[in-house]
Amino acid sequence: MNWTLPGDSLFIDTSAWVEYFRGPSRELGEAVDFALDEGRAIGAGVIITGLLQGARDEQSMKKIEDLFDALPLLDMGPDTWKAAGRLSNRYKKKGIVLPLPDVLVAQLCIENNAFLLTTDRHFERIREVHLFHGKVYLTSRKT
Repeated sequence: MNWTLPGDSLFIDTSAWVEYFRGPSRELGEAVDFALDEGRAIGAGVIITGLLQGARDEQSMKKIEDLFDALPLLDMGPDTWKAAGRLSNRYKKKGIVLPLPDVLVAQLCIENNAFLLTTDRHFERIREVHLFHGKVYLTSRKT
């Protein structure tokens, strides 16, 4: 498949990285590889934290740390935290409660006009987030 990125950068969510490290579906793996090869993959501290939290062993932790040492990371300053809280509040008032890490990822994507690669269906509900190719990617494993 020929990949193009509709924006300057592709934010790869924790769920997509987990799938990628497991041996992803072909389509998701190609998308991540393309973004990495083009130097357009971006991340954030909240993603590193989530991945390290779930790492199986020291070798896995080292692999994650090495990968993220080479990626540009988006900053989360006071304005981002406030905007994320407001975003979460708007959705909570609509009856949609979103996990905090997903709210932070959403806010970072919104602020940086980044497209999001994810397997997490929560993001379908956040209208302000632009999903990569307009969809949530499927995992290669049945859940």
